[in-house]
Amino acid sequence: MSSFQYEKTQNIVSKKKELISAKKYLLAKDGENQKYAVFHLINNYKETVNKIVLIINQYDKDGKLLATNEVPYEDLNIKSHSRFVPFFKLALDDKTDRIETNVVAAYFENHKYENGKLIRVKKEKKQKEEEAPQAKDTIDKDVKVMKSKYPLKSFLILSLIVLIIMGIFIGVFSFSNKEIMFNDMSFDTSSGEITRYYGSSKTVAIPKVINGQEVKAIKSRAFMGTVIQQVNIDADDITIGDYAFAKCAKLTTFSANNVSKLGNYAFENCSALTTISTSGIKEVGEGAFVDCRYLSDFIDRKCEKIGMFAFRNCYAIERVIIPNAIIPNMLFEENSNLKEFEFKDIDNVGIITLPRIFSNTIEHDNLVISTYMDNLSVDFFGEFKYKKLSLLNSNVHFEANAYDKLVEDARRNGGHVQTPYMTKIYDVVVAFNTAAISTSLVIDDPTVKGITIDSVKSFAKNITHLELNTNMTLTEEFLNNFSNTKELVLGSLINVEDKAVSLYRLTDITMPVIGKSFINLFKILPNNLNVKMVGFTNIPEEYFKGASTIKEIEVSGAIDKIGKKAISGCTNLTTLTINNNVASFDLPIIDGESIRLSNVSLPFIGKTLNEPAKYVKVNESGAFTRKLTLSYNSSIKLVEDAFERSVMITSLSIEAGIDGEATNALKSLKALNTLVIGGGLSQKLSTMGLTKVDNLGLKTFSIMDGLFDKCEIKNLYIASSAQVGDNTFSNTDNISNIYFSRYCFVKTGTTYKEVLDKIILLKNISFESNSVIYDGTKNAIFGIDFSSEYNNIFN
Repeated sequence: MSSFQYEKTQNIVSKKKELISAKKYLLAKDGENQKYAVFHLINNYKETVNKIVLIINQYDKDGKLLATNEVPYEDLNIKSHSRFVPFFKLALDDKTDRIETNVVAAYFENHKYENGKLIRVKKEKKQKEEEAPQAKDTIDKDVKVMKSKYPLKSFLILSLIVLIIMGIFIGVFSFSNKEIMFNDMSFDTSSGEITRYYGSSKTVAIPKVINGQEVKAIKSRAFMGTVIQQVNIDADDITIGDYAFAKCAKLTTFSANNVSKLGNYAFENCSALTTISTSGIKEVGEGAFVDCRYLSDFIDRKCEKIGMFAFRNCYAIERVIIPNAIIPNMLFEENSNLKEFEFKDIDNVGIITLPRIFSNTIEHDNLVISTYMDNLSVDFFGEFKYKKLSLLNSNVHFEANAYDKLVEDARRNGGHVQTPYMTKIYDVVVAFNTAAISTSLVIDDPTVKGITIDSVKSFAKNITHLELNTNMTLTEEFLNNFSNTKELVLGSLINVEDKAVSLYRLTDITMPVIGKSFINLFKILPNNLNVKMVGFTNIPEEYFKGASTIKEIEVSGAIDKIGKKAISGCTNLTTLTINNNVASFDLPIIDGESIRLSNVSLPFIGKTLNEPAKYVKVNESGAFTRKLTLSYNSSIKLVEDAFERSVMITSLSIEAGIDGEATNALKSLKALNTLVIGGGLSQKLSTMGLTKVDNLGLKTFSIMDGLFDKCEIKNLYIASSAQVGDNTFSNTDNISNIYFSRYCFVKTGTTYKEVLDKIILLKNISFESNSVIYDGTKNAIFGIDFSSEYNNIFN
């Protein structure tokens, strides 16, 4: 027999005579210093009692409540007015000094006592069974009954028997029972199961291993009704039993690793629970979260199965995301705040419909449902109202007329977007009002993720302008229907499969950068194609390589960079226009094979040297055969060899002016006959290396003195509000014809006669304004169409 230490016996004073009363209890400790309690009870009722339930409160020396336990005793068979000692291995807190008991339920032969009331119950007649004789050395594991006609005389005998029972039990227990106490939890080392929690801490931590044994399970009702607020479980693949945490009214947070199974009603009536954090719960039992009224969401991508009523009365829940779970009927009830629900499929047991899943609550106007179902029956939808239904399985089978029902419900319930000519259901366009479509189809709706081919077949051949600002992928099968389309506009979210563009009559395409190569998008490149690049994506290196049929390229998007030789092998390209939003280039952007390129407009070419202007060296960007426009919106710097290899340029426009020194910068332009300079200019043309030009257009606001010295100019166009004065021209200027726009003016105190008559070689003067006064010796014309004249030459 194991030794035990008798601590004390205490009387329990009761103010009134109860049906089952506790007279005394015994406190004792075993050899491992674990404290236990044994009770001395009396059946005061006139019938035999078979089962009782005690509430046991533990207090320390200062009267502080340490723990509350609910203890059931079954199979008692204690006759009326009999004393009995039920032995239950109730492990106590080490600080326990005093115990209070209260009988909350008792079950007699013909009556039951519950909630303070005694109620008569009907009992079926049973054949009397023979009582099996007990071995002399055997003691009932649940109860030892003492009867006495003389209770006062038998107390000493009773106490002795209690001590004997304690000794026998502790001796047997020390050899056969595998349960130990760990942090106020009873743990069965043979099964790896936490059987009961006796503590009063706010936080409970359950490790992976206790006393060398892996924690595998939490027994049913183990933490039921306790005062815990937070649970952290480190164990893997743990099983959580039925009602394990039920009625834990203060529990707010539950955290665990993988949970193989969450038992039925495991968190029932955990009214403060807000957070469930796990790596995955494979199976969720029936009613697992019933009355968890503050739970806001349940997201578990590993959950495979979930039971009925799992979220009943979860009033605050907004999201249930279980994309791999099979769901049952009556999963929800009173969940009007639910906004997002994602699941895999439905249980094939019984008829399952949306109304039944939600227990016939059909008003969910803000709910988005996503499902991977394989089959959809016409009954599935019922009259259920939802905001949107997304079918994530592209191979879903619609039984009978389920698809028609789907469309009908979507229109009635608002699960679609209606435009003047398009019906969109679940982000896919399924129908068009063909009467509203002529030769142009424009879908400017980024939420569209697809367009059914059947919806466009009846009118696609009439479409010459197709514009898609959608989030869909274009396939050859889809585009083949638009065989007569000439203009194609694609938004920034569009995707195009390789070889999908099979529009042979296409002349213009507006698009962002799609894919790594332009020609990969086309089955056959159309002839004389004009391309406009938009969007925000950089143009990669050699993106247009081999696009030999492109005639014009315009880059108009806010693109940070154009890659090296982005335009290469474009043997039919004649015009390249890049707007000012492009920030940088990897030079050269054009290779030498683009031999027909004649019109180029660039913001700048070269590198930024942390100065307000750009240094330009044109030959680094490739060969330009005729016309070059530098359209940057601030003045640029020209180095001496800027146009060293650009000997074929005939037309050059520097729209924002030339900043600082540009000595001999234009010297290499031997074929140049047309030059436009805007903005500021602080050097003579001859100093910049220009000795002869047929047409010179000035968009400057001031003309420096001596600008035209030693330069032969056939036609000079002054297109800005420039002022001319005494020293603007000299008698050595070699200018044949001058054209003045209406915005030009002569310096105060000076006449046009004084300014212009000194140009000895000047033949003709043309004024746009009729009000100009010129009475000099040159041939003058007034009221000309200056814009027309200018555009004919420079544009």
